[in-house]
Amino acid sequence: MTALLFPSVSERSSSDTVVQAANDRLQGRLCHASRLVDCNCNNGILLLQGHLRTYYQKQLAQEAVKGLDGVVQVINDIEVTGS
Repeated sequence: MTALLFPSVSERSSSDTVVQAANDRLQGRLCHASRLVDCNCNNGILLLQGHLRTYYQKQLAQEAVKGLDGVVQVINDIEVTGS
């Protein structure tokens, strides 16, 4: 139970590396809109959250992080605001 609540140092550093790589890719694809997307990684599951203007941007975000080392699943929980 404790391992789930408090990941090991190696798990945290691995997750931090994945999050940094995801943020770099988002910056390359979405430019300024990437500031509106938060990335979190836990046990190889990358969660994208935030708000973007279009479904196209939402899809770009998901495609940008697809295939990152250390990611086994991407959950795209980005909300499309339309404005």
